[in-house]
Amino acid sequence: MLKPVYDSNAGSYVLDVSPGTPLPTHAPPVTLLHTYFIPNTGITDPNNILVTHADILQSSAAEQPTLAGTGKYRALVVFVAVDAVDNYHYRIFARATNSNGDPLIPTGGWASVKQGSYTPPTGATAPVHFRIDIGLTTPSEAYYDQYRIIVVRHGSGSPNAYAKVIGVR
Repeated sequence: MLKPVYDSNAGSYVLDVSPGTPLPTHAPPVTLLHTYFIPNTGITDPNNILVTHADILQSSAAEQPTLAGTGKYRALVVFVAVDAVDNYHYRIFARATNSNGDPLIPTGGWASVKQGSYTPPTGATAPVHFRIDIGLTTPSEAYYDQYRIIVVRHGSGSPNAYAKVIGVR
């Protein structure tokens, strides 16, 4: 093994990479702890999902974001698990904020940046799992400061649903 070399510019020793001295790595992505929610029901088209529907934090306050301070992430991934087999629709609203954290447009100002549906495969049994990628393949969905994430059930009933969001830098 080579001896450490002193770097006078940095004022420290430079070490060889080894199991004891690995390369530095970035901190793991920030994770929002999983949340429990009951999706709105009876919505058959993602276009009919409104910003006033309950989000994955059970909030139906239109001005309340599901996530804030997300401008530093190049993507968000939402993992959803539901205990009832059905079609599920989602719609993601986003908006930018000023330097004080206030929305650029004081009331509303939400842009619909993504929507879609999940249909479980034929013969699927509960629970069903799916994910929603925001910004991974479509950069125009990313880098907003605030998001409202709404998942709804096509049919009726009140399934138990869980969501987990991971930010990707």
